[in-house]
Amino acid sequence: DGTHEWNLAKDVSPNILAGNPHADSLGHAAVWHFYSEPDSGGGAEPLLPPNSLLAKWQLTESDEERQRLAGNLEKL
Repeated sequence: DGTHEWNLAKDVSPNILAGNPHADSLGHAAVWHFYSEPDSGGGAEPLLPPNSLLAKWQLTESDEERQRLAGNLEKL
């Protein structure tokens, strides 16, 4: 209906330690999910489905490829 807006700064900054995933300001649970790039420690099983766009984005070393994948993710 166009009356609702997702705004990461507004939704998360008042209570950033509330959890991950984080609710939005409208009370919808698990709207915001936070991930990091892989570290060199290894040992943990991947949380993302293999060959998913997000898994490919996370594993690629090419900035150009990462930008392309990010564009595809934004279209979802």
